[in-house]
Amino acid sequence: MHRVIDAICLICFNLLLFESGIQAATGFTLIDELCVLALVAGALGGVLRRDPRGWWAAHSRPCNAAIAALVLLALLVAVGLLGNLVHAVQLQFVPIAIDIFAFVKFPVSALSAWIVMKDRKRLYGLVLAEAKLLVSIMLILAIANLCMDIGMGTDPRYGLRASFKFVLPHPTFVSFGCAGIIILMLPERRDNLGWIVACLVVCALTLRTKSLGFVALAALWLFATRGGRTPSLGFALVALIAVFAIGFSQLRYYFFTDGFARAELMRASVRIAADCSPIGSGFATFGSNVTASPQYYSPLYYAYGLSTVWGLEPGAADFVSDSFWSTVIAQTGWIGLLLYIAMVAMLFRALCISDARQAPSVLCCLCYLLISSTSESAFFNPASIFLAVCLGLARAANAGVDTADEMRRDAAVLPPDRDEALPDTEGAAAPVVSVVVPVYQAGSYLRACVDSILGQTLGDLELILVDDGSCDGSGAIADGCARMSPRVKVIHAPHGGAASARNRGIEAASGRYVAFVDADDWLEPQMYERLCRCAAASGAQIVYCGMKEVHRGEVRFVRRQALSGHMLRGAGEIARFRCGYFGALPCKKKEEDILSSACTAVFDRSLLMERDVRFRDVRSEDIVFNIEACKEADAIAFIGDTGYCYRKDGQPSATSSFDDGVIASFFRLFELMRQMASDEPEETRDECLLRVRRFIIDYSRVLVVLIARSPVAWDKKGELIEAVCSSGALRAAQEGYPFWRLPAAQAVFFICLRARMVLLLRALVKLRGAL
Repeated sequence: MHRVIDAICLICFNLLLFESGIQAATGFTLIDELCVLALVAGALGGVLRRDPRGWWAAHSRPCNAAIAALVLLALLVAVGLLGNLVHAVQLQFVPIAIDIFAFVKFPVSALSAWIVMKDRKRLYGLVLAEAKLLVSIMLILAIANLCMDIGMGTDPRYGLRASFKFVLPHPTFVSFGCAGIIILMLPERRDNLGWIVACLVVCALTLRTKSLGFVALAALWLFATRGGRTPSLGFALVALIAVFAIGFSQLRYYFFTDGFARAELMRASVRIAADCSPIGSGFATFGSNVTASPQYYSPLYYAYGLSTVWGLEPGAADFVSDSFWSTVIAQTGWIGLLLYIAMVAMLFRALCISDARQAPSVLCCLCYLLISSTSESAFFNPASIFLAVCLGLARAANAGVDTADEMRRDAAVLPPDRDEALPDTEGAAAPVVSVVVPVYQAGSYLRACVDSILGQTLGDLELILVDDGSCDGSGAIADGCARMSPRVKVIHAPHGGAASARNRGIEAASGRYVAFVDADDWLEPQMYERLCRCAAASGAQIVYCGMKEVHRGEVRFVRRQALSGHMLRGAGEIARFRCGYFGALPCKKKEEDILSSACTAVFDRSLLMERDVRFRDVRSEDIVFNIEACKEADAIAFIGDTGYCYRKDGQPSATSSFDDGVIASFFRLFELMRQMASDEPEETRDECLLRVRRFIIDYSRVLVVLIARSPVAWDKKGELIEAVCSSGALRAAQEGYPFWRLPAAQAVFFICLRARMVLLLRALVKLRGAL
């Protein structure tokens, strides 16, 4: 059944994308109507079946917002019908029904598509591949049309010939198509950035003012959000000024030129709203497409002197539907205008809060429709249904059945939270948990880190500070903490790296559990109490939680464990989980949703001591440690808490102290990961070996970036990058690897690594930094 629905959705996507061309060729005008009915039928079926693919949980915030939007829409329809009854300008059923459908089709189809297309990852992949092919063809043709007339031009603008039609009868529909494709790609913006930029170029080359305004807004947003930044109020003001500046002359021409259709429609709509106050003249009376037909030509055009305006005359009213706000104002009055604005706000609020990851796509759709509403029917336009379908498809971008979903289905569910007694310790003086903090050049952050650990609601803990040869006074700060609290131990050791410091802490620990914290991070107060209570309740030897990534005091990302609330028992389930640590599969856009840090867990100390689990002296030692600890464990639990706060700013740059030892550490990691993958059980060994190839490819790319941004000499950088490209581990990983399934930017990087294009690799690093 799901494949049938996918096929229907794919057909709807293509019919709506090429609707204007199909209409011009065949004369069939009911494409958007049929697609809306199909979407509504699918959504109602999902809701009635309470299908998890298509049902918002009852009483949830998005469900309530969606219901509010539908109630406002119903009130809007009631106001319009009341206008028909009171003023009797139009009382025929057919034109009124057509106009009501125009009013309701976008919000209804947007909600329906959002429900129907949830989790349809396969459909999203097909549509995305088609969209990329279309963008490629359109970009080539658009650039070619700049150089020579290839029959795609309409009216030249700004001295250019590229206001082209592609296979559609008007550039407006190309703009709608580009906007929809951008909406599709935004959920995976980092992977699709090049395609988004190409699509913006195609959109700009239509040379429509609304397209240029949208492109400017989108480009500013991409710049303002680069690197995970959050746009500021200043950005919003700059963006609004830029869009207004681009459209000012056109807006003045449209709305302040005597005798121009849009200007006359707007003036007349205000007069009609005043004369018919407060409810308007009713449906099918002004500004809509149905009123342009000779059969239903509105009497109001005669009454308000519009029948003699060019483009609004009877039988040649081509510009009647080139308006939006004037239609709403005249037909539903000021009450209807307020209701429509409130309905749109609630609709897009529902879409945003139902899946926050898709908020950029939702806002992109809203911005394009608002910009286009200044010069066309926008929300009433048949092409708006295409945007609604793209919104639904965007929701499927990060969905689909993956490894985490499969493990959740098989894993046991943890019991509800309760006040479980904490585990008995070996003696009266033994703590529940020993927290090991390696300290190296962390004087600026150490005090805050220590305070957050000693401030835990689980008071029965010991803190082991391992001074790893710091020379910035961190050791003295650690000694001061020990003098202030008997729960603090300090170990001073020569510098040996984080792995060595953590291993010293494990040896010195006396608690039932061992945990790790980096000296520049901090914890929320209840983190260890929740982890240890879960361990006591479930008997798990390892309990993982999530984390928050904090940049300059602001939480940028909240990363939860994919298996939160579940527990894995037995070698088979745990081996399946370990696969994620070895890297992503070729078909994945990014690594599995598994947190690699050892700091988000408590480990049974007896497990570490009896099985001799220790940190290895390699890059990303946490990944190796987690793999080895999980391999020895009999039970692992996951909780939804995100109490670990990972500081993303202020740390010394990894490139500032770059040396040959960094490369050696990466190479040791590659060899160790390959060996560990080979030692996995037969059931998962082949998958782990495939994943570790992606791991080596991805980390080689990271290593090239580190080298290119390091302060070493230009010639030395080239030699080091050449060494990375020539490494045996990377060459073996690349051999026969399906690189074409990687994201576009990663595929290009793969090719350059494979061909040892050192200069091009350095240029790509520079370009990536600029973006």
